[in-house]
Amino acid sequence: MAAPVAESPVGLTAFKVVTGAATVLAVERLRRDHPKTAMWMMLAVNGGMAWVVLHNAQVAGVQR
Repeated sequence: MAAPVAESPVGLTAFKVVTGAATVLAVERLRRDHPKTAMWMMLAVNGGMAWVVLHNAQVAGVQR
C-alpha cells in the first residue's frame, strides 16, 4: 500500500500522518456511541502496527 511513496521521505511522512490522523478521527467518531468497540479497534490497529515494525526490522536485517 505504501510502495508508491516508499522511496520519498516526504511522501512516506505524509502517508503516515494522513493514515494516523484518519485512524484517530475514525476511532473518536466510533467512541461516542461504541466506546468498547473503539478500544478494541485501537488495540487491533496498534497490534497491526507492531507487526509491521517487526516485519520491517526483519527485512532490514535487525533480527533478535
